Amino acid sequence: MRSERRHELQSNELADWLAESAEKIKPYTNAILGVVVILVAVLGGYFWWTQKSAAQEARGWDRFLAAQQPRDLEDVIAEFPDTPVAYWAHTTIGDMQTAMGCNRLFDNKAAAMDDLRDGQKHFQEALAGSRHPVILERATFGLARNIEAQAKELDEAIKYYKEVVEKWPDGAYAVMANLRLEDLSQESTRKWYDDYFIPFTPAPPSPDPAGLPGDPLEYTFDNIPDGPVLGPETPDSGQPGAGIPSAEDLLKSLETLDSGTTETEPAETEAAEPEAAETEAADSDATAPETSESGDSEEPPTETE
Repeated sequence: MRSERRHELQSNELADWLAESAEKIKPYTNAILGVVVILVAVLGGYFWWTQKSAAQEARGWDRFLAAQQPRDLEDVIAEFPDTPVAYWAHTTIGDMQTAMGCNRLFDNKAAAMDDLRDGQKHFQEALAGSRHPVILERATFGLARNIEAQAKELDEAIKYYKEVVEKWPDGAYAVMANLRLEDLSQESTRKWYDDYFIPFTPAPPSPDPAGLPGDPLEYTFDNIPDGPVLGPETPDSGQPGAGIPSAEDLLKSLETLDSGTTETEPAETEAAEPEAAETEAADSDATAPETSESGDSEEPPTETE
């Protein structure tokens, strides 16, 4: 009985507390409901934005992986600005433009410098906007290579190479950065840049006499001479196409050649037989006994005692 009474008293106390609390918060009911609605809206907006950002980022990476040229990556940057894929695109364009510029330095230096300056701009964009350590490391090393290739501010290139070694000593580019620092610290390297590379101007490429695909032809139908086209032994008859043999003439000439080769051998054989007969007759005349003009044969004299 006592336990039941005790439970009843506790239940009454809880009911009284709830009633008193409801009376206290009753004036603030609308405010509390407003806060709850705001919290639900914020949470719903956050989940919606997260899903949309994930889908947008996935679409951006698809575009990035499908890009083949720098202009394709520039489209990615324009469509997905201030995103990780955009900063990766900046870094990739910087690498591509730097490689293209280095390949053209000894062929077309002016165009090569344009490529290098464009690559430098994209490296700087990646460094200014990204906070991803991999992007920062790669863009810093790429910027150092780019500035060294331009050969006008070698001390600036050395500064970025040192930054790679100091910030990422175990990174993928630390060894190459150290090698470049050792090379640029040598006086011979500085002298090569100052005395040879900076004043060097490549000769303009020689024109290709054969032309390039798509070039216009150097002749036209107006350059074709007037008159018939004659064969090697056909006289000009004054008629168009007089020197061009017909198909029937060609067949006849071939038949004549074939028949000539087969009939020549018997003719030569028949001509050779009279010659052989004449030769035998001449030999028999030479060996026959000589006769006098009267026709009597001369007998050899006989010896008399």
